[in-house]
Amino acid sequence: MLDLQHSVATELKHYPSHCRRVTADQRHDLIAEAAYYLAERNGFAAGLDLAHWLEAEAQIQAKFEGEYYCD
Repeated sequence: MLDLQHSVATELKHYPSHCRRVTADQRHDLIAEAAYYLAERNGFAAGLDLAHWLEAEAQIQAKFEGEYYCD
């Protein structure tokens, strides 16, 4: 049990305090929110949904370090 606690504490030390572990659902929500704001910025132009999603996905992915999201 002590080894597990030690390894969790050691793992957390590698990430800054502004980083948090996120689930796949939370990651999806982050991308969806970013895509919405990209669409809003572009006046909700028709036919750009996929482009907005892919750009948002790239932006969010750039903020990840493994399973941790650093904003």
